[in-house]
Amino acid sequence: MQTQNWFQKSTWRIQWVTIWTLLFIILLSSSTVLFSSLSFGQEEKSVDCIHTLIDVNIREDGSVLLQETRQFSFHGSFSYGYYSLEKKDFSHLENIHVSMDGNPLTEEATNNMKPNTFFIEENSTEYVIYYYFYAHNETKTVTFTYKILGSVQLYQDYGQFYWQLQGKSWPLPVSELEAIIRWDQAVPMDQYQIWGHGPSQGITEKVNETQFQAHCKNILPGESVGVRLLLPSSYFQSFDVSYGGDKSSFEVFNSIQREEQRLALTANVKRGLVHRIPLYLTILLIGLFILLYFIYGKEPRAKEIPYYREPPTDDPPALVGMLFYYQNFHKRYISATILHFIHRKIIQYEPVLEDPNDARLTWVQKDVFFHDFEKTLLQDILFRSKQDTITIKELQKKIRRYKSVYAYPYHKFRSQVQKSAKEKNWFHAGSLKASATIRSLGSFLIFATLILFAFSPSYLLLLIPTLLYCFFARNLRKRSQMGKEEFIKWKAFQQFLLDFSNLEHYEADSIVIWEKFLVYATMFGISKKVLKAFKLHLPEFEEQKISPTFHQNILWTSPFLVESLTKRITAVGQTQHTLSRINTSPGGTSGWKSNWSSGRGSGGGFSGGGGFSGGGGGSGGGFG
Repeated sequence: MQTQNWFQKSTWRIQWVTIWTLLFIILLSSSTVLFSSLSFGQEEKSVDCIHTLIDVNIREDGSVLLQETRQFSFHGSFSYGYYSLEKKDFSHLENIHVSMDGNPLTEEATNNMKPNTFFIEENSTEYVIYYYFYAHNETKTVTFTYKILGSVQLYQDYGQFYWQLQGKSWPLPVSELEAIIRWDQAVPMDQYQIWGHGPSQGITEKVNETQFQAHCKNILPGESVGVRLLLPSSYFQSFDVSYGGDKSSFEVFNSIQREEQRLALTANVKRGLVHRIPLYLTILLIGLFILLYFIYGKEPRAKEIPYYREPPTDDPPALVGMLFYYQNFHKRYISATILHFIHRKIIQYEPVLEDPNDARLTWVQKDVFFHDFEKTLLQDILFRSKQDTITIKELQKKIRRYKSVYAYPYHKFRSQVQKSAKEKNWFHAGSLKASATIRSLGSFLIFATLILFAFSPSYLLLLIPTLLYCFFARNLRKRSQMGKEEFIKWKAFQQFLLDFSNLEHYEADSIVIWEKFLVYATMFGISKKVLKAFKLHLPEFEEQKISPTFHQNILWTSPFLVESLTKRITAVGQTQHTLSRINTSPGGTSGWKSNWSSGRGSGGGFSGGGGFSGGGGGSGGGFG
């Protein structure tokens, strides 16, 4: 048995669709970044062709017996189907039979559309077989059997059988197609020649001296699959010219072999191009990133400042966080904003005497300026339902009970923080768009690489730009000149807070200053360091802890209570976000391998669709 890999496990067309989709997204992303929908319909009924088995028997008189068995999965209700066969390179068909699940259908002289019958319509260009049945959400097997006359051409040296196993007009994808081509008398395996035509997938075997097999997966609509077989002319001892087949005194092998070698060369050139495509795509994607980095990746220059001993501006901590972390939202911003309210005396913070682990928040100042996101936090989250006072535990219970109610204002708070930060003009708008686009493209590349890897392991090269896009897209973000100068000031203030020795020897004994430190340290994520320094800086801290006036400040108890409240608020938003992501999650891939075509007639990869002129072969069909 001689085995040759003809194809790759999925089709050439699938590969090119994926590649062109990737290229389109790259070009679209580039134009969006530098110079600034799909809708899906679902049909109620559908049919899948799960498996096709074609058995071909080439007889000594030049006639061919063909049995084609197709397994269909019906989704919905169907009552009929049709099967068309183009009149090409054969004279006519005889002995046409149709069966459904092994039960023969009755041929009718007129098309009366009765169940379990079939009707043959013949015109000058094709045969059309209409067959009637009933199927509803089930799998059925349809078998067509007929005798082909005039399809074999006999020459001096060989007899040629050139046939489409599946025609271009077939409307359904075929998951798997198997074909057995056999003849009655033994022919040495080195004396018969075979070639395949069509998409580049599947396996063929010269099984023995009386047959060869073909196996092909994932055939798309519009793709034809065909075979060309040369048997020695001595096999056709009883060749009947009355069947309509040609008989010639010319030798044909050399001309056919040259034609097939040309087709094989063309197919192999295409395959060679495919092997280079991963490299070209990788270079293109890396080049795009480098180009965007030179455009956006370098921030303006500004004079560095070692330390800033107090907050440089009175900007709310949430906006400072957006400046500091390139407009990335963090749950710390909620904690810092609540502490900022307490520090500004907008919210009065009081411990609950009956419960040392709880505190009461009271909205005491309403006639001051608030940013939109501050209003949302106060009105829609902390003091919802027009109440001006609430304990932290009471609010936590409400949030647990009414998650969906609190999820919307949480996301509203986030979007308003981002909008307010954008209005500050701290960032180059194009750089943020470039970063977001490249990050999205990196996410797409993860799935594209998995799909294309199934075509060829060489597509693993795409992991290089994929990792580059996913992990370094943030490097494309760029602050404006004003944003850079503000960032340097806040960076210097962060460095001051991070340097414990600075805080330890800081001479400000006003608790208000330490409160302000704590507000912004919470935003930076270093509140514990500030609290530790405060404890060392005021030896009398433990004595104040038991005094009634101590509980009016936020330096000891409130940060931890506010943090627990913040976790509850952000958990609501993250829960809703997770549910929305689950509802839109994608999935699904398939695979294939590659090999090369041979022009010698001993098997090998298909030579593409070009040049195919074989006849017959399930040209089309459909259901209703």
